[in-house]
Amino acid sequence: MPATVREKIKGSGRWYVVVHHDGQRKSAVATDKRQADSTAREINRRILEGTFQLNNEDFTKTFVTYSEIYIANATIKPSTLADYKSMLNKHINPVFGSKNIDKINRLDVKNFLRQKLKFGLSLSTVEHLRACMSNVLNVALDADEIDQNPASRLGRITSRDQMAHKSNVVPIFLTKEVLTRLLDTFLKHKPAHYPLALLLARTGMRIGEAVALNWDDIDFDKAIITVRRAKSRTVIDTPKSGKSRNIDMSNQLSVVLRERKSEAKSKWVFPGIKSETLDATAWRRRTFDKILELAGLQKMRVHDLRHTYASLMLEQGQPLIYIQRQLGHHSIQITADIYSHLIPTTDRKAVNALDD
Repeated sequence: MPATVREKIKGSGRWYVVVHHDGQRKSAVATDKRQADSTAREINRRILEGTFQLNNEDFTKTFVTYSEIYIANATIKPSTLADYKSMLNKHINPVFGSKNIDKINRLDVKNFLRQKLKFGLSLSTVEHLRACMSNVLNVALDADEIDQNPASRLGRITSRDQMAHKSNVVPIFLTKEVLTRLLDTFLKHKPAHYPLALLLARTGMRIGEAVALNWDDIDFDKAIITVRRAKSRTVIDTPKSGKSRNIDMSNQLSVVLRERKSEAKSKWVFPGIKSETLDATAWRRRTFDKILELAGLQKMRVHDLRHTYASLMLEQGQPLIYIQRQLGHHSIQITADIYSHLIPTTDRKAVNALDD
């Protein structure tokens, strides 16, 4: 038949309809094999009826076509996939969706990202936009529809001053006394939320890891919490590192969690009202921010409890490698990059010990 279906590379999941008609050859990309088969059947039917004409418009390869192929075949974490779908629908496809894939150039991408920075998106979000676009364009690159990926190797997309301003999120490290004040305020004004606040303060867990805990993850006999999953928005998946880890549990935290378990009606340690687990974003806005105000503390992120945990552990002289394991950083270099400035750089006894 004049219209046939081909897979670019066996097992790749990227399907094409190839048409030979009136001495011409054209190919069109499909989102999956089902669509490719359906398109080929329709073309062959029209060829047999004598109603088919090979118009270039029928084979226009737009950005949105390749974005659909990428999303349909992406092998990434569900939370990342959800983010990319949102970015494509909200930011990228409204600008590039209808454009021919081979008409998008590097300047188009740079200007798009600069505009997003200009209108208030963070550098981190803009980098995720670029990565999403690059992944889509790589599909077109693999299909030989473009010669190079215009979203790769962009260089600097903004000035140094803008980058410094946008990325300069200063972590807050609470002292032990101030942390105690914060926890006491939870206990006084929102006691139902005290266990979560104490967990974050005593383990350095990410909020997404904390709300995804179930009771099977806690070994009270060994005083260990195993982090097996994390929640990002509405998706529960593996932790950020992709691996589980064990965290030592303090005596105080063990007592509080034991009491909570005795009253538990769910397998989740922190069940939600409208969903199976607590909504971290809503908790920050409705509970954490209000407690900060009641405690008379400056506004801070929930993530700063993680920084506080690390800083207090260093203050007690705990080795960096132990803190790395507790926090679940992929490598000790990450821990060192974030917290090395908190490690004392001088020790008078050590210096004097070198004397003859």
